[in-house]
Amino acid sequence: MKTLTIGIGGAGSTIARLLEKEGLKTERGKLFISYLIDNDPDHLRKLRGIPPERKFHIPHGISMDLLEKKDLVSVVNLVAEEREPFDAIMLVFSLESDFSNMVVVKLAEKLKRIYEEPVFGIAVAPPVDQDSFHVNRIPGKIMNVADVLDSLLIFENLVEDSSVPPHREFRYINFKILNIMNLLAVVGESEYRRREHSEVVIDTSDLFNTLTKGGISVIGFAREKLNRGLFWKWRDQEVRGEKTGRILNLLNRAMSTLSMRCDLSSAESALVIITGPPEEITMDGCLSCVSALESKTPNAEIRWGDFPIPKSRYVSVVVMFSGIRRIG
Repeated sequence: MKTLTIGIGGAGSTIARLLEKEGLKTERGKLFISYLIDNDPDHLRKLRGIPPERKFHIPHGISMDLLEKKDLVSVVNLVAEEREPFDAIMLVFSLESDFSNMVVVKLAEKLKRIYEEPVFGIAVAPPVDQDSFHVNRIPGKIMNVADVLDSLLIFENLVEDSSVPPHREFRYINFKILNIMNLLAVVGESEYRRREHSEVVIDTSDLFNTLTKGGISVIGFAREKLNRGLFWKWRDQEVRGEKTGRILNLLNRAMSTLSMRCDLSSAESALVIITGPPEEITMDGCLSCVSALESKTPNAEIRWGDFPIPKSRYVSVVVMFSGIRRIG
């Protein structure tokens, strides 16, 4: 999946630049092509690696009328000059920023009138259990932007790893987004898909059909390093069911660290992808994940598949839920 990514505001621009710089590349080039919009020109200049013509400064305090009629028209015209084909448009921003939320709403409306490709959002949110003026306004902001996007994938700025120092927390969440988006973007890429036979093939349409349920989306990810020493090929075979148990355990871990705390029973769709060496992925493991999701989200339409990665040292599970109406 090739994505035209637009970072909005300080946080959004930083993440969008990271996606282009560190995102996966295939035979058809980078999977993330990024444009940056911010009201701080100094911050834009510091984000190296993105050509100046793909950076756009919107002044502080601009009126809504001027924003719509001049600045965002210029942004849309700039994006329209992009010659590389893409599968989706992704707006990346922070829910705490009033500037970013204003731009997202108006920009998404304009992009959806022009492009047939889906327009998704990736939003970073503060921990929902904090009690502050800014946090209390987050639910209202979510509803405003979710209404104009095909789906809004939210990452609550929580750090599961207690060893991460406070001044590194934003870097932690940024790289978490990068790792997950790399995995989602590579799904369906023919260059990778043709290398190995999948138990159940999954492609970009499965991702889009899961996301375009509207509302809020959340995602979880877990992986386990395989114990492969020098003579791993000649070790005793694993007992029956051990590989299946590993996959199911990874699903449970992924669901315990979702990108935002929410009520999963309200989800309208779910997607689970198992990745790793083909010999470590079992049909029983895949079906066990589907059964587990059916019990957690009885009303959700569930899609699933595997993505074999030869010689990988990890088995991973990514699970996504969309159409969620209740958070916290």
